[in-house]
Amino acid sequence: MKKIWILFLFCFPLYLFAQQTTIPHNHAYYYAFEAELNKPENDFHTSIRPFLESEVRAITNYDSLSRFGYNNKKFANSKIGRKFLKQYFFQTQGEDYFLELSPLFDLQYGKDFANDSSLSVNTRGVQVSGSIGKKFSFYSSFYENQAKFPDYISEYVKEKEVVPGQGRIKTFKGSSFDFSQAFGYISYTPSKHVNFQFGHGKNFIGDGYRSLLLSDFAYSYPFLKITTTVWKIRYMNLFTSFQSDISLVDNLASYPRKYGSFHYLDITIAKRIQLGLFEGIIWQGSDSTGKRGIDINYINPIIFYRPIEFSLNSADNAIMGVNLKIKALKYTSVYGQFVIDDMNLSKSKEGKGFFQQKYGYQIGLKSFNVFGIKNLYVQAEYNQVRPYTYAHKKQLQNYAHYNEALAHPLGANFREIVGIIGYRWKDLSAELKFNYAVYGADSGMYSYGKNIFLSDHNAVGGIYSFGNSIGQGVKTTLVYAQFRVSYLVNPKTNWNIFIEYTHRKQSTEFAERNNSLFNIGMRTSLRNLYYDF
Repeated sequence: MKKIWILFLFCFPLYLFAQQTTIPHNHAYYYAFEAELNKPENDFHTSIRPFLESEVRAITNYDSLSRFGYNNKKFANSKIGRKFLKQYFFQTQGEDYFLELSPLFDLQYGKDFANDSSLSVNTRGVQVSGSIGKKFSFYSSFYENQAKFPDYISEYVKEKEVVPGQGRIKTFKGSSFDFSQAFGYISYTPSKHVNFQFGHGKNFIGDGYRSLLLSDFAYSYPFLKITTTVWKIRYMNLFTSFQSDISLVDNLASYPRKYGSFHYLDITIAKRIQLGLFEGIIWQGSDSTGKRGIDINYINPIIFYRPIEFSLNSADNAIMGVNLKIKALKYTSVYGQFVIDDMNLSKSKEGKGFFQQKYGYQIGLKSFNVFGIKNLYVQAEYNQVRPYTYAHKKQLQNYAHYNEALAHPLGANFREIVGIIGYRWKDLSAELKFNYAVYGADSGMYSYGKNIFLSDHNAVGGIYSFGNSIGQGVKTTLVYAQFRVSYLVNPKTNWNIFIEYTHRKQSTEFAERNNSLFNIGMRTSLRNLYYDF
């Protein structure tokens, strides 16, 4: 009984004060409690991520699911043991406030056996979060990094001038890179129906491992998010500020800015079915007339952008899409997405493969407690995107931020299969992830449709070309397999010790590249870092 009261007193202040922060979006971290959220009886809108902590706590026993039972040994309940295994590094609370501060880190060493080269990551950071009363919360974190990557990532960094999802770089000790990243936001919930967030971070729309609508692959960005929930409806307004393709403007003191405005309406249309409608618009911060700034036409929270864009005779980049989830069984969901960047119906009558038939789709399955085995989960997913999707005739208006795609890391012109199987036993986890993709790489000055940073008016067959199909260009096959075993030390910051092995094979008819990567280390896994492309 005494132990139960200790646990209650420890969790209660967090439940009372830390409600309006979001749970950092990390796929493996979310698997721990996502099974409960996906039950048919729980009307939780899982396609808008990251999740608000107060809403997760209202449905699940979040603390016990994040960790399968606290260690009740003597050291675990000592002052030092609690800091290491149960609590934030520093925390304090009063009648109407809560404050915590914790170190963040990613310290690992590895080797690429195929190339006989060493690998390393040295990340140090800090996070601080808290709440004042029950309606207002805040969060801030900062990461300072030095890393030596495998060759395929190093080449990506040199080409894009950014580390995948983590910002601009400086060279460090020859073949290594130095880079940093910051997150932060304030969150205010004046009533149970509305939440406001303003800050700098990432967002994700969908139920899959990938998102074809809006993913968290690219670097963080300033945003204002308004989420309104009434009955079985959740409506999200997201207003953002992005950086344009920085490689186009190396001679400028600052990089051109572009803006994004997104709507997402998610409806529970039956006990087991959720349907989401998505639309977004990207526009330049300046045009031929000079500084344009924020376009007031796109601030209206309840419009459909495509008709408005057409009525304005606008050349802005509009994206539309659908997200669907069906709760087929108690712990199994089928999900999918369909995205449209352009669709010229009149041209489709003249022939197949018109370059403006720009769309993609996703089909997936996610299952928990598979075969009745508690904490065993599987996920299978197929993604396909036609050539030139997400690109634009004006390169500064593509569907990208900071030289990286806002949707899928592969850009466009690809087919991909993703498979994930994982199991947790107490605080020990094992996960196997497999990616298989076929895409058509670009070559020379013309675009075959994969590189979304090239103008689609540079299409290899011309701007009114037919006969475009997925895989055109330099046919490339990518196989990526990763096996990871980890031990959870502290669930508050998802501090874990891990060992992982990764094999990557990229091949064309001209060449083949292999990487066999072994890594060991410890980290606070509070972000999704995608290197599987």
